[in-house]
Amino acid sequence: MLLFAAQGGAIAGYLDENPDEVFSTVYERLGALPAKAARDPYVWLRLEELKRAMRPEKHRRSCARIG
Repeated sequence: MLLFAAQGGAIAGYLDENPDEVFSTVYERLGALPAKAARDPYVWLRLEELKRAMRPEKHRRSCARIG
């Protein structure tokens, strides 16, 4: 049940959120994607990974200690 609830939040993100806003930092480096392509669940997850990878090292370390 908990796994399903966690996935439900991720699914709502790619359907409800504006990818131009969510991935603005990624788009600055790569260029924007068409919204339809960015809303594909597989593409959305890859963009989230890129966004996390682009965070400054200091921020990544502090997040790792929290999680």
